[in-house]
Amino acid sequence: MTKLNKGVFALAVVAATSLTACGGKKKDVSFWSSFGGAYTQYLDPIVEDIAKDLNMTIDHVSKKSYPGVLDAMVSAIATGKYPSIAVGYPDHFAQYHGSKILRPLDSLAADIVDKFDQNYMPENYLVDQDGTKHLYGLPFNKSTELLGYNRVFVDYCASLYPDKDLLNLPATWAEWADYENPDSKVSLYKKTFDELINSKAKLYALQAEDGHATDFSLNVEKQGYTLALDYTKADINTTRLFTWDSVDNAFITLVRQWGAQYTKLPEDQYQVALKKRAGTVLFANNDNLEKTVDMLKFFNKLHKQRIFGTPADFGGNTSYSSDPFKHGSVMFVVCSSGGMAHNTGTWHARFTSAPIPYKDADKKFVISQGANICLTKNGDEAKAFAVMKALTVGKYQTKWAMDTGYFPASSDSENSTEYQEFLNGTSYADELSVYKREGAKTNHDYYSKEDQHWTRFVDDAFIGSAAVRENVAFILPNVFKEIGADSLDDDAKYRKEIKDVLNLPAMSGNTNINIDFADVLK
Repeated sequence: MTKLNKGVFALAVVAATSLTACGGKKKDVSFWSSFGGAYTQYLDPIVEDIAKDLNMTIDHVSKKSYPGVLDAMVSAIATGKYPSIAVGYPDHFAQYHGSKILRPLDSLAADIVDKFDQNYMPENYLVDQDGTKHLYGLPFNKSTELLGYNRVFVDYCASLYPDKDLLNLPATWAEWADYENPDSKVSLYKKTFDELINSKAKLYALQAEDGHATDFSLNVEKQGYTLALDYTKADINTTRLFTWDSVDNAFITLVRQWGAQYTKLPEDQYQVALKKRAGTVLFANNDNLEKTVDMLKFFNKLHKQRIFGTPADFGGNTSYSSDPFKHGSVMFVVCSSGGMAHNTGTWHARFTSAPIPYKDADKKFVISQGANICLTKNGDEAKAFAVMKALTVGKYQTKWAMDTGYFPASSDSENSTEYQEFLNGTSYADELSVYKREGAKTNHDYYSKEDQHWTRFVDDAFIGSAAVRENVAFILPNVFKEIGADSLDDDAKYRKEIKDVLNLPAMSGNTNINIDFADVLK
């Protein structure tokens, strides 16, 4: 097969898809992914090279998003025209599994299962009708959440208070809540942040090659200095020191960090018909409600101090925090390592990453994100699995990780010479590559190291789990909006906000969701 450039290859994929639809020669393997142009520019050439290596033809079609590939799969299942392999989340696979279109991978992947990061494997096992678990997916594009921050701002704070060690961020939520202590790190960050905003200041910085600031000038532009932060038009009411990009991930992770459970597929559902299984919501039951309420109270207090917020706090229809971050409306943001590029700007908005804060050392939970690949009953099993294997282990998984900033899903990719050189690189010429490298190093140096005691988690997948995730995203913003400073310790108000969300028709009316209420909520 003649190697095509990216543009020609993209046109070839479209043309091939059209020919297949019109009765042309069918491809050996059909592959549906979820990525937009930012990632298909890397995936298309990889698929082309795999096709060449395996001497087969592959029809790769991007459905542009995770909901896009899920919706397309559901429609295709009805007609029997679904692809050989597809990218998706565990709850997607649970739905396909319920429709009985997936092939188990236990035997096919027996020689490579041990190659994968074992944190990514539990979510790929689903329970069959007879109650036994089987492997139905392989890890592909994996990420987690990081604490991203504007390092130029932190450098500036450190220059104002050189004896306070402000370059090392607070590691725990208790440190982030130490706002009543005027000498605490969070108090000094917030004091500096508020002074810049209230004075409508412009902050200029002299930066080194690596982007870190070595000197500053307030409101006076000096030759060689860049404009790091501009607050001449800022509104202090739509700024927050710290935010979390994904509000559903925030709720799920913080419930875990506070020692509560989120959801579970109980064993008594294992032998229920696949489409009728019901997962259970646990965070509001008698064992967990008090912990969930304590968590909500903690963050509502931080919200009232303008230390913590959600994308809704930045005005307009903001669904994410990337634009507020780039505009200087927030300095610290928990965001996906796979989406760091959305937070990057020019060197003056220096984006650096660290592990997310945690509550207790024995509950250092951080969510495991990213999708997997499943094998369906359409097409040639051996050929389709060969493509899956090429995508998930070996040199192509290494290339995918280095190109995109996703973490290597398999040990041979992470330990490869190429990836280790990438991790240990010292070039700062390409800022986007720097951000990818920094995110990868945070995963490698903290989340992946046993002595750091982090748990990358994912909850049980069931057909209703996506609906639970979508709706718990309302809880934190509702609490922040509805429970004022005069009711910060009123447990009843927090219980009401939880109950209101659990009573939404999408939750209480979903037969695949069983809600285990605490007695006080019933």
